[in-house]
Order: sequence, then C-alpha cells, then structure tokens
Amino acid sequence: MIGQVCQKLRSLERFNPAHPRIYNDVSITLFARQIGAAVVMENRVDFEEIRKIVDFEFREAIVP
Repeated sequence: MIGQVCQKLRSLERFNPAHPRIYNDVSITLFARQIGAAVVMENRVDFEEIRKIVDFEFREAIVP
C-alpha cells in the first residue's frame, strides 16, 4: 500500500523521488490509520497531500 500511495503522489506531481522523505510520512500515515490513531505533526503540508489520497486523522502539533 505504501508503494501505491507514493506512486499516486508521484503521478499527481506531489512527490519527487530525489527527495524521498515523504516515504516516511506515508508509512506513519498508514500505520496510524491501521491502529486507529491520529497523526500529530509539524509538517502539515506533506500530510495534507497524503490526505488527498488516504483518509486519516491528523492534527498539527502545538509548538511553544
């Protein structure tokens, strides 16, 4: 499933294989969804792109 999501992001030109950090974000997203957890992050942009493909709950971290 990780590969399918990354391929979809790449086809939408939202993923650059030269900068594969989004692989980690996709993995976190899918594992959190599997156990029913919400993702809390500071990197909202990548997770908003992933959410266009995968339905999951996320919240932005509050950083003092």
